[in-house]
Amino acid sequence: MIGIDPTDPYGRILAGLFSRRKLNYDITIRARFGTTVCALVKAGLGIAVIDEFTVADRGFFGVELLRIAEPTKFDTYIAVKRGALLSPYVEHFIHCLRAEMQSLGRERDKPRRRSSRTRKK
Repeated sequence: MIGIDPTDPYGRILAGLFSRRKLNYDITIRARFGTTVCALVKAGLGIAVIDEFTVADRGFFGVELLRIAEPTKFDTYIAVKRGALLSPYVEHFIHCLRAEMQSLGRERDKPRRRSSRTRKK
């Protein structure tokens, strides 16, 4: 497995998916960023469990994405200086980020039809 260190806040979320089911989650290659994890998978070094935002742009051609059925919660934060006024650009970014996350959540919750597909071996 390739992944984020389980002691990292993001890595802890992923490790929690496995620990709740009492499944072994042994990461032999650790990376700091999800995009690095995906690049290592693309290079053929292993498999990974990764968040949907990292792969949202579908930029990892040659990597097959499979959804996890287990419901998960991933909190996202925006850090700003206490008391600072936010510019209209920042306000717009926050609005767009919230809309994108809500959209992905609705898309994830839709019932999906199963389709047959051929996998490369």
